[in-house]
Amino acid sequence: MKPLFASWIGRSIAAFGGLGAMLSVAYTGFEYGTYVSESSQSLSVEEHRLRGHDEGFKTAEGVLKPRLEAAESELRILRVRNERLTRQFEEQSYAKRQAEEHRLTLEGSVAELSEDLASERMLTKRLTSNVADLEARLSSTQAKVETLSIPSTTAADATADGSTAAVPHTQEIAGDDATDKDKALLYPNRFVRSGKVLFKVNEVRGEGRRVTVDMAVKNENRQSVRLFGGRDIVALDTEGNAYRFSDFSIGESNHIDFWNRGIDLEPDITYRAVAVFDNLPDDLRGLQMFTMDSRSHGDIRLRGLPIRR
Repeated sequence: MKPLFASWIGRSIAAFGGLGAMLSVAYTGFEYGTYVSESSQSLSVEEHRLRGHDEGFKTAEGVLKPRLEAAESELRILRVRNERLTRQFEEQSYAKRQAEEHRLTLEGSVAELSEDLASERMLTKRLTSNVADLEARLSSTQAKVETLSIPSTTAADATADGSTAAVPHTQEIAGDDATDKDKALLYPNRFVRSGKVLFKVNEVRGEGRRVTVDMAVKNENRQSVRLFGGRDIVALDTEGNAYRFSDFSIGESNHIDFWNRGIDLEPDITYRAVAVFDNLPDDLRGLQMFTMDSRSHGDIRLRGLPIRR
């Protein structure tokens, strides 16, 4: 009896055990189905939310894209303006550098001009002291000058035997052997020095009413000197009438170049200068004074110049 009961109990327990297992599996499947259902619902909600976000993104993209394109266009314009401003800045910087270089050059020129002006003042003092001496020499030789014969080369005088012979031009003392005193007696103040530059009249020629003053200009300095033209070039006849020049040249420079740029005189080099005057009396035999103004060397004045015709 006892063994049968025990067997029945065992089978009952086993049956209940199998039922429990089945119930456990059923419950587990129920929970899984519930989880799957809830997950599906969550996924559906999330998908709906994502679709809403996607539509929002598309809407925002439609609104922001034109703005972005406009911003890119403005950025390109700003880049062009920036390049233009950069070029302008570089040009202004270059102009400032050029202006600074010009300023330094002008300062150097002003300094040189100041030195030249100081030299001019010293030269003026020397010329002032020399003028008095020249005036005294002129007064002492005026009588001799008035007695000088300045005939034309075609004039003739009777000789002692009644024949005629051409009268030569007034004698000149030629060469470097002639002293300054001798030259002053024949041609009072025929040459003058200014700033170690020699101005010497070689000849004064007359052809009709035109008179040409032929000069030599020599730089006696050890370095080159720039000579500038001045206000005017004037000839004064023996009656006191003044005549302005009609043409002038020195070296290879005409009177315009001489006034604007001047001419560089090399050391110990002689340059030819020619001044031409028109409409003077055709019987004029001499110039009382010849004046050439120079911005760099003052007034060059030569007196008592006979005219060769």
